[in-house]
Amino acid sequence: MFCLDVKALYPSVPRQEARAAAEVALSGRVNPLIPTDDVLAMMDAVLDHNTFTFDGVHYVQTEGTAIGSHLGMNYAPTYMGSWENELLERSTKQPLAYFRFVDDVWGLWTHGLDALQEFHQLSNKIHQRIKIELRHATEKIEFLDVITINRNGHLVTDLFTKPTDKHLYLRRDS
Repeated sequence: MFCLDVKALYPSVPRQEARAAAEVALSGRVNPLIPTDDVLAMMDAVLDHNTFTFDGVHYVQTEGTAIGSHLGMNYAPTYMGSWENELLERSTKQPLAYFRFVDDVWGLWTHGLDALQEFHQLSNKIHQRIKIELRHATEKIEFLDVITINRNGHLVTDLFTKPTDKHLYLRRDS
């Protein structure tokens, strides 16, 4: 079992490649109510005018997208779809299973540790701004809020909570 995680996806998304991925995705719509060129122009306007203040100084963000922006929630995963396609096309060995949620990947690998490390190295060569961390295990691995456990060749899942989680919940009548 393995997990891949992109470090700081939103500010790292390469704009030119992400725009190309968005254009491909938008061009594939069956019944576009808003023309693709108009959507791209609106997207460019949002990205080109994203500003923030740090330590009293005003900045314009020139790469990536703002964390938590409505555009970013679609923009970053659309780029990751394109990135993922390139990774899987370039790799000579394929995962037995591969599932991605935004920038987190969970998969099964059957080609040995050396080949998995080569797959990881390849993932870090797709784009210089996208840095991938690899975690792997044969017995159990955490992915988001799930732990996958290998029990005698059968995969079972359970809820995963971090050791620091206090399990404090609000009562619905509070």
